[in-house]
Amino acid sequence: MKFFYRRRFMFLTFVFCLLGTLYYMTYTLNSLNSAESDLDLENDEVLSLKDKIESLENKAKLNEKNLHELEKIYKNLKGSGEQNIPKKNKLVQQSNYYEKQCNWFKELNPKISDFQVSELIESLPFDDIDGGVWKQGFEITYDSKQWSPEKKLNIIVVPHSHNDPGWIMTFEEYFEKRTRSILDTVVNSLSEKPTRRFIWAEISYLSLWWSGASEEMKNKMKRLIVDTKQLEIVTGGWVMNDEANSHYYAMIEQMIEGHEWLKNNIDPSIRPTYGWSIDPFGYSPTMAYLLKQMGFESMLIQRVHYHLKKYLAQNQRFEFMWKQSWSNANSKDTSIFCHVMPFYSYDIPHTCGPDPKICCQFDFLRATGQYSCPWGVQPQIINARNVDERARMLLDQYRKKSQLYGDKNNHNVLLVVLGDDFRYQTMAEAKIQFENYEKLMDYLNSKSEFNVNIQFGTLKDYFEILMKNDENLQVKIPSFSGDFFTYADRQNHYWSGYFTSRPFSKRLDRLVEGYLRSAEISFSLNNLIGDSSQLSNDLFKKLIAARQNLGIFQHHDGITGTSKTYVVLDYLNKLYLALKNSKEVIEYSVSKLMGDASTADSIFTIDDVRLNNPSDSSQKLEHLIHLTKENPKKKLVLFNPNLNRRIEIVSLLVNDPNVEVLTSDGTLVKNIQLNLVWPNTDGGVLSSILTKKLPALDDLSFSLDFERSVYELLFMVDIDPLSMSTFTIQKRSDSQPLIDNFPKITFYTRNGQNFQTQNEMIKNLNVKIDFEEINFNTEDIKIHAGLNCEAIFSPKTGLLEKITTDQNVFATNVKLVKYGTTSAREKSGAYLFLPDGPAVDIDPNGLQWIRVEHDGLLRNRVCVNMTVVLHCVEFYPELNDVKELKIPFFDIWNVVDLRQTHNFELAFEIQTDIQNKEEIYTDLNGFQFTKRKRYDKLTIQGNVFPMPSGAFIQDSNFRMNIISAQPQGVGTLSPGSIQVFLDRKLDQDDNRGMEQAMNDNMVVSNRFLVFFEKVKTLSSSSVELPSLVFNLMSHDLLNPLVKLVSSIDSIKEKRSFVSKSLPCDLRLVNLRTMEGANQEPKKNQVGLILHRIPYDDCVTGSSLELSKFYQNWCDRLSDSKFQELFTEFTTVNLDLKQSLLTLRSDVESQINIGKGDSIFKFIEPMQIESFIVNFN
Repeated sequence: MKFFYRRRFMFLTFVFCLLGTLYYMTYTLNSLNSAESDLDLENDEVLSLKDKIESLENKAKLNEKNLHELEKIYKNLKGSGEQNIPKKNKLVQQSNYYEKQCNWFKELNPKISDFQVSELIESLPFDDIDGGVWKQGFEITYDSKQWSPEKKLNIIVVPHSHNDPGWIMTFEEYFEKRTRSILDTVVNSLSEKPTRRFIWAEISYLSLWWSGASEEMKNKMKRLIVDTKQLEIVTGGWVMNDEANSHYYAMIEQMIEGHEWLKNNIDPSIRPTYGWSIDPFGYSPTMAYLLKQMGFESMLIQRVHYHLKKYLAQNQRFEFMWKQSWSNANSKDTSIFCHVMPFYSYDIPHTCGPDPKICCQFDFLRATGQYSCPWGVQPQIINARNVDERARMLLDQYRKKSQLYGDKNNHNVLLVVLGDDFRYQTMAEAKIQFENYEKLMDYLNSKSEFNVNIQFGTLKDYFEILMKNDENLQVKIPSFSGDFFTYADRQNHYWSGYFTSRPFSKRLDRLVEGYLRSAEISFSLNNLIGDSSQLSNDLFKKLIAARQNLGIFQHHDGITGTSKTYVVLDYLNKLYLALKNSKEVIEYSVSKLMGDASTADSIFTIDDVRLNNPSDSSQKLEHLIHLTKENPKKKLVLFNPNLNRRIEIVSLLVNDPNVEVLTSDGTLVKNIQLNLVWPNTDGGVLSSILTKKLPALDDLSFSLDFERSVYELLFMVDIDPLSMSTFTIQKRSDSQPLIDNFPKITFYTRNGQNFQTQNEMIKNLNVKIDFEEINFNTEDIKIHAGLNCEAIFSPKTGLLEKITTDQNVFATNVKLVKYGTTSAREKSGAYLFLPDGPAVDIDPNGLQWIRVEHDGLLRNRVCVNMTVVLHCVEFYPELNDVKELKIPFFDIWNVVDLRQTHNFELAFEIQTDIQNKEEIYTDLNGFQFTKRKRYDKLTIQGNVFPMPSGAFIQDSNFRMNIISAQPQGVGTLSPGSIQVFLDRKLDQDDNRGMEQAMNDNMVVSNRFLVFFEKVKTLSSSSVELPSLVFNLMSHDLLNPLVKLVSSIDSIKEKRSFVSKSLPCDLRLVNLRTMEGANQEPKKNQVGLILHRIPYDDCVTGSSLELSKFYQNWCDRLSDSKFQELFTEFTTVNLDLKQSLLTLRSDVESQINIGKGDSIFKFIEPMQIESFIVNFN
């Protein structure tokens, strides 16, 4: 009925707007048919119209035909009177907003492109046939007559050096030992000859070089970039980011950081427009979309599955327009031109043509003896005697490679890259490469019989010549949609291991992102309000350092977990510094915003144990609200950095269980829960050390293994969008029995001999603890999960088996499983997953105990302790009921310790009754979802995919969602199941360059949210998109409420920075303070980045049932104006301009926006848009 209400009020508004027009009244009267006795528009009693329509609604409930008639009447009335309706009518704007959104969903067409990756995977055999010299391809032939003096082969040779910001060495080590000299060499070598060219990608290295370079070298580089265009910056991100594990927030941030540095240090005119991504291990359409939104024209990629490359080669589809699968004909163009490199690698042996034995002979650094060609034939220095033979040999490779591009009749433009990892380290190396190629180029260009133009160039040179050629010859460019995961470089060697490798780092990455984003937003709010203190400026430098450290970790050997151990530790220290800096920025900013205006120092301390660096012993390891007789209360501020309302359970540690909680207006929070604090039981804690060793099987001391004088306090909060709210935690004055606030606890163990002794030891506790011995007669473990809902666990394993509601039983069989590695010569490592067969259950004899915390007011929990994992499932009955979810959601978290294992990969699996046809939907960078299907031909490892933030399976009745707080590998490896990889310990290197085993495991935690949704229809295209609830829960999980404990009592009760009625589908990606001169914050200006998540609420198209809580919350919200994002600045003039996603101005398309303009006028569903906001 929600849509009926909307249309009813729209209808009411139309009638008032047209009150003087009898024609429309008569028209409406004639259209009502059987309902005319209830709605008499000839009557002057307009004020009773609402009641009459409500009467009609009641009849409509009994008669769907009447409801349908009313909807048709509204459409007819709207159609005939639309031109006379005032444009400023709010409800009409709301109507347009919903209509456009519904049309967007109706027009979704996943097959909008000429070819899709899903079709290729379905149809291709994925065999591995020897192709000859091009092992993974085929023999290439050509007719030399296809070129002529009027139609020459244009060859652009692009020198480059790939510099990893950390891998075998740390970022700083690489710079000192290699990259500094590489950049010196590039500047000096290009300055020698104006015909030489070079491209550079990693701004992190360029920034470090710049900070130590002489003014002469800086000026030389500026001239090469700005004036002569010999040195082109490609992509221009802080790093060449991974595309499997990275979240789109961090991807955008590291790109902004790089582009902002270029603007501030090289020249405001320098804005990269060509993407260069040669080393990430697979590619996401999210990155293609982001580049498009950043103003890029074209992009280049390399690591694509060798079998897909073979198809692209056979069909001359190595260049295509990469479209988003969710785009439609009427939406904003999201496609970008993409070039795929055709062969095995980006090194010189695999880039001149199909035969690496020949191409290696033209890597002239190998002629010095520093490297050799593994094919046995070494390069020859070019001279007058051999230049003809050498040139013809090289041209033959170029011509063969050219046949893979263009179309059947036109192969006229060819890109050849010339470089490798950390190349051009010395002037001698640059000299031998450039001078030998210059001799070859001069010779080839001098011979008219070759019909060739060959030159050094940049990506810009290549793409500009190519586009002109394709336009002149009317070459049709095909369109493509999909992603390039999972990558295999040869045989069945799928790179699906790195989706999970080093999960400790991956989890820490998401924690840093959440706190950095909160730091960005809180700093910007404080900066805009007018804080210009020196301390604020100093903290901004720390904010910049945090941005750059998070950016470094997005590197494709950082977040991937594919670096040497000591490099991993260096990344961790950088991330912990980013956390520390973000924490300081938040504490200071919130102090200024919530404290007295004269507050100079921070008065808040963030309460989150996860911010501690385990290697820093100086940090306090106890985050405790300490109440005493002298100080019986503490003020707590909760900062919600999101644009959505937050109703959730807050967890704090207190020293005294005799506490109560008051809201900002002094209202007592009715329900609180107190819990004992057990070792390793916070699934969010990142710890490198287990607090307790696992006891022997006959040792029952685990029942006393909880912290003394520390308690967990839980209470429910309701926090407004982008706001700060104060709560008071204080000692209680009454003597209500404390046991009422604690859940009951039952331990299940196989050894019940010492139960009597154990009961004696715990008899004086505030908590009731029972003991049960596991045997064949043990009944199922049941806990309350929500209204009329129970969760049922196995008494033998402690694992969840099913959820019962008053209408259904949902199978949720959780299993903990493991993989070994293959017995073949090449085994699993940091990159590769090469299992020894299907997963097997972990040894049930490793069960230590099951702990059940039940009958809690706010949370019930079941934990099972195995040899390698502590696995816990939590239900929140009251929170579930508040959100009116008919099927309760639950948390899963694990604390994993694989340090004593060998070649062991741990996963958990949820087996359901969902008939998913072996299909699973996984996310790409937290931005979009794609459908995957399991195929035997891909092997087990080829059916594992990246899961940066979530996945779901579904059938015509139900969908099961899993939301992840960290990136990990996922698959549907058996019907009706989702399998998530947790950690991996491997005893050998997998021969992909890391040169060490991956056996440096830490104890690591991970967290997931799981929930079911009822499917209403599979006919809607939106059935392939995550639901509104999924998007909101995922965003909240990755961006937690920031808990700040105040050192003083005199703080503001509450502060809201935006309107409370913002749309549910509007997400604040960032509110970023721009960097000015000398790393000082720009005043009165911010970058605003917004994302409109897909929210399918259309009458005919909605695919998933939405709870009444979300219906009532979201359906009353319509489109909003920009001024509603800045309610603290109502007296200030806002000047907004739409910008590129890098927050760089694009003069040609820059749009001036008024603060009263509609937000969704500028943001379509799925789109991320950015704006520069000036406060005058």
